[in-house]
Amino acid sequence: MKTKHLTIMLTDIKGFTPKTSKISREKLEKLLDMHEKLIPPVFKKFGGRIVKTIGDAFLVTFNSPTDAVLCGMEIQNVLEKHNEMVAEEDQLEVRVAVNSGEVTIKNNDVFGEAVNIAARLEGIADAGDIYFTEAVYLSMNKSEIPTAVVGHRHFKGIPEDIKVYKVLNEKKKKGKIFRRKEKAVVREKLTLKQKILKVLKWGGIGLLVLFALSQLKDPGAIIFLVVVGGIIYAIVKFIKRKKGS
Repeated sequence: MKTKHLTIMLTDIKGFTPKTSKISREKLEKLLDMHEKLIPPVFKKFGGRIVKTIGDAFLVTFNSPTDAVLCGMEIQNVLEKHNEMVAEEDQLEVRVAVNSGEVTIKNNDVFGEAVNIAARLEGIADAGDIYFTEAVYLSMNKSEIPTAVVGHRHFKGIPEDIKVYKVLNEKKKKGKIFRRKEKAVVREKLTLKQKILKVLKWGGIGLLVLFALSQLKDPGAIIFLVVVGGIIYAIVKFIKRKKGS
């Protein structure tokens, strides 16, 4: 066995399981054949290696996180063009998840936490979207990929929360279905622990401010303290926006 740092991609077809019970075996076979005809050439174009297929899913590795995300974008473009030309029942909607990390390689298969995170991430991705982790975001070429923050997510079996990003869909942005959260910087969804810590932090600061004000007798000093506090708060908010952009 050997280990290597790779970028992992997982893809699968939206609603594949319920679809198998509604269509004939012949149609199901045609759907999978089309899936295998359209997507693997895109993997090859961006240097991806197909590790294995699992029903309607592909597990693929890349040496470059940028190439992996660009591959996901190209997959969605290819499927969008395909769906415009076929009936609704023959359309393919795929979700894509990408993560980077050290994996164990054995018998041409890959194992490890990086793969597990990719699998969990794929489970929350939306059809037509490309979700990726902070590990990918920090090492990819950001100038090539429009990005939106999804927020921190907790995955079963993973000890730490994972910060999740997505490729910003410019077509959704221009259309009526563009949502406010699909911006380069969004307010993250906090976990219960983070919410409690935030309340304790701001509650403690509030109590300290009230105590300080109660010790001041000069109205001018009180006004000065309030103004300075407001300026500091505005500066902190501005810095946070800059870091998120």
